[in-house]
Amino acid sequence: MSPKIEDPYILCLKMDAVSLQRLSAWRKQYFPPERNFLEAHLTLYHRLPFTATQLILSTLKTFAQNQLVFPLSFEELTHQGGFLGIKAAPSEVLQVKGALDRAFDLWLAPQDRQKIMPHVTVMNNAPPEATGEALRLLKQEFAPWQGRAEGLQLFRYRQGPWEWVADFLFQ
Repeated sequence: MSPKIEDPYILCLKMDAVSLQRLSAWRKQYFPPERNFLEAHLTLYHRLPFTATQLILSTLKTFAQNQLVFPLSFEELTHQGGFLGIKAAPSEVLQVKGALDRAFDLWLAPQDRQKIMPHVTVMNNAPPEATGEALRLLKQEFAPWQGRAEGLQLFRYRQGPWEWVADFLFQ
């Protein structure tokens, strides 16, 4: 078991404004409101340590300066139990995650070492019946689309709400 990290950093992929607006609207519609502190997001890391702030910031700045904006396809709905999300095409997301894994290796918690299945959560920890109904409704309006990954977003977890720290824009 890894040690507890106080108020860790969370790193997400920064999406284009149209995709963010669409996904956030669904999240607002379906995510339990008492726990919905955030806009839609595609998380790459859940627990980067605050104690490594300067190294994390410099790594992300350098990485973003050398990474091109890339297409980000939102392909299909995914659900299981009380979870409902939108899958994102994994290829370039996994390349970004792999490169950052090497840079952040010393700090990665077990959850962040796992292979990710890129997605945006629109409902979580809901009763399965509610998830089934939301899935039925979302299927009526969902169609695959292509957005863009425009950078990285760093947040600090504050035991509920996330505090935005910085954006690192791709070229």
